[in-house]
Amino acid sequence: MAYLYLSPDWFLGYDVALELLFALVSLLVGILALRVHKESGQPFVKLFGAGFIFIAASYFLHALFNLIIISEARQNPYLAINFITYAYLKTLGFYAHLFFMTLGLSILAYMTFKTDKQQLFWLLFLLSLAGITLSKNDLYTFYITTTILTFFISLHFTINFVRNKNTKTFLVFLAFLLLFISKLHFVFSIHNNMLYALGHIIELIAYGLIGWNFYLVRKR
Repeated sequence: MAYLYLSPDWFLGYDVALELLFALVSLLVGILALRVHKESGQPFVKLFGAGFIFIAASYFLHALFNLIIISEARQNPYLAINFITYAYLKTLGFYAHLFFMTLGLSILAYMTFKTDKQQLFWLLFLLSLAGITLSKNDLYTFYITTTILTFFISLHFTINFVRNKNTKTFLVFLAFLLLFISKLHFVFSIHNNMLYALGHIIELIAYGLIGWNFYLVRKR
């Protein structure tokens, strides 16, 4: 495993707060989509909701483990938590984040194929997961994999916006485009931790747009 904490010192803690916010927005979007599916029966909407709920779980678990580490470190600024405990919590938090984020994005990517062949989903998810976990640098491979998945998801919503131009399709298109750009920033953040912070800021804008779209749907 090649996993380092990439956040710059000045951003430490803010990234946790942002990830909790991303988890909340993702959860609300997922619940709303599942409610719409219950009324309409559209499998496309069910997959959209499930994808966002798993993404919410990914952000929440990652933020939770980081919050535990930060809280312990602040209570014991000199001793902090021992290195073994620190490494264990970081590893557990990272792999929980990795698993659920890959699962959520794989569901959203599978959704874009508009097919009921579940073998395609399992192929997509398991190949992505195997590629990440078997890599010598799982963090870097994780960022590349999620960038590729997000690219194809954003491409789908770009085509959808071109075909159906309205406020809601535009917000979803722009949100996923920004999510793709943020994932791209994370790829390069391994060598520049300022890009890690910038990636979170771009994600904040993206989830703000998703939240706005959620508000518009709720108003309908």
